[in-house]
Amino acid sequence: MPTKVFILTPMSSEEPSAEVIAQIGEALSGGQKIEAIKLYREATGKDLRSAKDFIETLGSKLYEQDPEKYAALANSGKGCPLAMIVFCAAVFAIAALAHLILFQHAPS
Repeated sequence: MPTKVFILTPMSSEEPSAEVIAQIGEALSGGQKIEAIKLYREATGKDLRSAKDFIETLGSKLYEQDPEKYAALANSGKGCPLAMIVFCAAVFAIAALAHLILFQHAPS
């Protein structure tokens, strides 16, 4: 599938056009929240926090309207806690193994 390239010029703190909203919707349906924030910021010139808030609100509304199309939004951000648990378990296992190796008592 060909890659789409969108060239946007900042519109100095105005709300995005319908075309930009459609591009943002496409990005969100593909689970590309960061790309959606980038599109919004380029179109409006707003700061990161405002853009993130707008995209999260828009994403929630889009998901309510069409949960199947925007299913990627429901799953975003849920991988981090599991990854942290796995990481901590791995660190603990390595530390326990190192402790056994380093502090193994020689037979008397």
